[in-house]
Amino acid sequence: MTRAAARSGAAPGAQGPGKPERAVLETAAEWFAILAADTVRDDERQRWQAWHDASRDHARAWQMVTAISAQFSAANTVGAKDALTLAGRRRRASIKTWLLLFGTALSGAGVMTAPASRRYLASMSADLRTAVGEIRQVALSDGTRLWLNTDSAVNLRYTDSLRAVELLAGEILIETAKDPAPVPRPFEVIVPPGRLRALGTRFAVRLLDDRTRLDVFEGAVEARLDGSHEARTVSEGDSLAFDASGFDGMSDADDSRIGWSRKELIAVNMPLRDFLEELGRYLPGHLGCTDDVAQLKLVGVYPLGDPARVLDALAHTLPVRVHRRLPWWTTVEAAT
Repeated sequence: MTRAAARSGAAPGAQGPGKPERAVLETAAEWFAILAADTVRDDERQRWQAWHDASRDHARAWQMVTAISAQFSAANTVGAKDALTLAGRRRRASIKTWLLLFGTALSGAGVMTAPASRRYLASMSADLRTAVGEIRQVALSDGTRLWLNTDSAVNLRYTDSLRAVELLAGEILIETAKDPAPVPRPFEVIVPPGRLRALGTRFAVRLLDDRTRLDVFEGAVEARLDGSHEARTVSEGDSLAFDASGFDGMSDADDSRIGWSRKELIAVNMPLRDFLEELGRYLPGHLGCTDDVAQLKLVGVYPLGDPARVLDALAHTLPVRVHRRLPWWTTVEAAT
C-alpha cells in the first residue's frame, strides 16, 4: 500500500479472523515511520487514528509493529532512531525502510503470532534477559548455573517447595546443583507447552518457532505436557522436540549446539544457509544468503564475540562476498 493510500485512511481488502495480512502490516509500518518522524502534522495523526480504529486487524498490526520496534531499541541497534531519521527524510520509502528494519520478523508471509507477541512483551520485564549478541552466565541462589544465549529471557520461581526457571524467549543451558534446602525441592524449567523436571542433570532448552527442543548432556530430564498425563524421560545423549500437541521421536543430543555457552559457533559440514541462520541470532536485523551459495559447507569453530569479523572471514574461505545493503540487512552471495 502506498503512502497516498495510508493518507486517505483506505483499508486493504477484507481480513479474516487470524493474524493481519502483510499489506496491513506494511501500512502499520509506514504509519509508524510517519508518526515517529521529526515533524508530524495534526491531520496525519487524525488519519492514523482513523486507520487504527477502522478494524481489529489494524489494531493488531499496530501492536505487532510497535513490539518489533521496541525489540530493536532494547537491543541497542542502529535500528529505531536512525531508521526513523531516514524515514523522516525519505517518507515515500518508509515502508521499505521499516520492513528491512523488521527483517525476519516480517519475512515472507509470516509474522509474529499473538502468543509469540505476548511472550516477547513478557520477556521485556523478565527477571533475567540478554540483548541480541549477548551471552550471560548466572549463578542461582541454590548453586545452579544458568547460561542465557542471545536474545533470551527467563523468570525465576523459587519457592519453599519448588525451584523453577520459566523460559520466556530464546535458549538456556542449565547445570543443576544439589538443593541446600532442608527438604530438597525439585528443579523444573517451565516452557509454553509444559514442564521439564531435572533428574540431576546438565541440559539445554531452546524455544524454536513452532516447538521446544530439549538436549540432555548429563543425567535425565522428564518432559511433561500441560493438560496431559503424557510424559517422556530424556536420558543423557538424547534430544527431544515437542509442542502442545505431542512429542517428536528421540534424536541424538549434539554437544556442538551448546558451543554458544563458550561463545563459539561450531560448524561440522554445516550448510552456509544454516550457519548464517545461527550467526544471525547474534546480529540485529536480517542475515541471509542467495540460493546459489546456500549449500556450501563450513567446518570450524567461529568466535561469537565479533560476528561481523566472522562474516568478513567467509570471503577468504568460500567463493562468496558479503553485501551489506543496510546496517541491518546483510546478504552473502556468490563472488563475482
